[in-house]
Amino acid sequence: MLSKFLFGIFVFGILLNPASAKTKVYQTISNKIYSQLPKTIKIAIQPLTEKKTKLPQSILNQVMADFEAALLVSSSFEANIVNRARLLEVWSDATEFNAANFKNLFKKAG
Repeated sequence: MLSKFLFGIFVFGILLNPASAKTKVYQTISNKIYSQLPKTIKIAIQPLTEKKTKLPQSILNQVMADFEAALLVSSSFEANIVNRARLLEVWSDATEFNAANFKNLFKKAG
């Protein structure tokens, strides 16, 4: 529930603000999220889809890239972030070629 609320504020703030203000919105939200996480975990980001949000995929890709960058800044570039879309691509390739070593796949994804 909280994640949907934060996402709503996030997207609304981004669409209404110029670039510098947009960066502040990303940083504020990523600071709040990162401050509540144990620092030793891997962060898996669920990709946004046009089907789920009714927004164009090009905008969603930019939102995800900007948010991932903000998380890295919030963590002083120490966060271990995996984009789940990339993880699924790597997993699909590996299973296709019978090379399903999960530790190696996870490293390749992020």
